[in-house]
Amino acid sequence: MMQVILTYIIIFFSIFVAFYRIYQVFLKPKHDGCKGCSSNCKGCSLNNLKNEIEIRRK
Repeated sequence: MMQVILTYIIIFFSIFVAFYRIYQVFLKPKHDGCKGCSSNCKGCSLNNLKNEIEIRRK
């Protein structure tokens, strides 16, 4: 009897984790790296970092 209960708990937890992951991927809005910056993202630290990386690659 204990094995059956433990099996149901593991299955329930696995289903919960799977649905939570699906929720995060499809339904939760993505966070923008420039949130809080000006509307065109000039002067944003993330944008500046991307520009530096591109310059160093060239």
